[in-house]
Amino acid sequence: MSIKNAVLPIPLSYIASASVDADYAPINEGLPESCHIIRITNDGSYGVYVSLDGETNHEYVQAGDALLIYAMFVNERAAFRKGTVFYVKGTTGQSGNIYLSGYYQAYN
Repeated sequence: MSIKNAVLPIPLSYIASASVDADYAPINEGLPESCHIIRITNDGSYGVYVSLDGETNHEYVQAGDALLIYAMFVNERAAFRKGTVFYVKGTTGQSGNIYLSGYYQAYN
């Protein structure tokens, strides 16, 4: 397989802010592709903790803010693996969503 000279998006996934509580809940069902760029946007009314294992707080995203992660390093190829699930927890919001978007490099 050869790499195409293109970066493509994965489908946007989300969880309603009203569904977020003190226990971790998945934002997505697993990345459909191995992603180099991930963005989590909190359109809810309260901040949320983000986890990659559903147990540990790895990041915090304030209400109205976004977390952008570039998983590329100089002369190295790194990415979030296909199938990776992202989780959030926090205070139940009254409106809004928490969104997950990502980008990957296409192969033939």
